Amino acid sequence: MNKIDTIANFLNKKSKKCLAINGSWGIGKTYLWKEVEKKLSKDKKVVYIDLFGKESYKQILEEIVFKIHGNYNKIANTFSQIIAKITEIKSAGTININPDAIFSFLKKEDFKKVIVCFDNIERRSNNLSLKEILGLVNLLKEEKECNVVVIFHEEELKEQDNNLTENNKEEQAKQYNSKNWYQTYKEKVIDCEITIKNNDEVAKAIIKDKVNKYTKITDETKILLKLLFLKYIKNIIVVI
Repeated sequence: MNKIDTIANFLNKKSKKCLAINGSWGIGKTYLWKEVEKKLSKDKKVVYIDLFGKESYKQILEEIVFKIHGNYNKIANTFSQIIAKITEIKSAGTININPDAIFSFLKKEDFKKVIVCFDNIERRSNNLSLKEILGLVNLLKEEKECNVVVIFHEEELKEQDNNLTENNKEEQAKQYNSKNWYQTYKEKVIDCEITIKNNDEVAKAIIKDKVNKYTKITDETKILLKLLFLKYIKNIIVVI
């Protein structure tokens, strides 16, 4: 069974679990995840959160809430009994929703068929600490009882740790002493880890998807293209 099917089966069968997908930049982690999504049960809802440049915990909660409930009107209808306590009507008539409050009112049932995926953890803003991200992962698992996927490059996170200096106390505080973070939190937060060491499997998936659309290409040509691709293309970003 390949990695794509293995991940999909794990998430289809398990609940209240966190899966980690680890691998270097450009190796095809995000593409692999998109292929996994195609194999998930039809009743699953994926909430994909790209942490690239994310500035705050509140910003992440807001995105999760909106991707589950859709828009302001639906949120207002869902939480009509408490809406006055968690919203602020601005002068222009727009609604300023407090995502922390709404998130706290969401029940386990709201997350029953939801899989939350956090991608690019190492590319988050310095204002967003690993403590906050991993705390949210644990909250989603334990309190909301949904599956969570985290996608990251562990070596880059270690490099970020090494760049912290004694003179940068504020930065260290934001990172919550994240040195060896994975080892520290692995047993508590992450239930299963898949490491992508090469892009062979992802490359094959791309070729199968793209090349098979051209019916005039012979099987021999397809095999040759695969061999050439796997031998010479190292960074999967090149072909996306």
